[in-house]
Amino acid sequence: MLSLNLEKLILPNNEIHFYYADINDFISKVGVMQERLTSDEKLRAGQFKFQTDQNRFIIARWLLRSLLSNYLELDFGEMILKYGEFGKPFFNTNQNIKFNLSHSGDMIVFGFVKNFNIGVDVEMFKSNFNVMDIALKFFSKKEVETLLTLPEYKREVAFYRCWTRKEAIIKADGSGMSFPLNTFSVTIDSDDKAELIEMSNGDLNKEKWRLFSIKLSVDYLAAVAVEGNIGHISSKALTLLEL
Repeated sequence: MLSLNLEKLILPNNEIHFYYADINDFISKVGVMQERLTSDEKLRAGQFKFQTDQNRFIIARWLLRSLLSNYLELDFGEMILKYGEFGKPFFNTNQNIKFNLSHSGDMIVFGFVKNFNIGVDVEMFKSNFNVMDIALKFFSKKEVETLLTLPEYKREVAFYRCWTRKEAIIKADGSGMSFPLNTFSVTIDSDDKAELIEMSNGDLNKEKWRLFSIKLSVDYLAAVAVEGNIGHISSKALTLLEL
């Protein structure tokens, strides 16, 4: 029997729990994990063309269900996941726990909080594109100006700070890419200072939002956005416990 190497999880009202997992640490058990998923999830996994994408979906869904079952003290089969208009999953009960997940490359991340909308994003650093070309198409004028003030060797990490923070916000908002990235601005010049600083259309109230950046390794950067006054985030790597 497989389980996560975690004690009983308790989520305080004013705290975010963030988890990350390397797919390579779980790939040998993907068959066992698939058996625990619902028939709908197995069907969705089978719709992926490539085995790598199937495995990523199975592992991510098994990890999500394992974490939720720990928090809520429910069995896998008792948890019915629903999806919003733009594909954001949610738990269709009166439970006040909110969650979100993201993946890039071999990394999967999860965020959990009580009572507030939450979004997470993770990106693997890539160098096969021009940072400024993408920024000019998708970022706000203020963010582009900030990028241009930085020396070239600092622009790549600043770009990923910007991208992950903006993606986390629109995922928390639940609007998907229907929320234009260039209509709001975030700080990008520091891992420690992450803030929503400007909105051009008034759809976001910057006073309600909290942002966090998490450097997972030299290759991955993640961000968490929560629509609430949450001051603390804890981060933990997920590992397997085989019974």
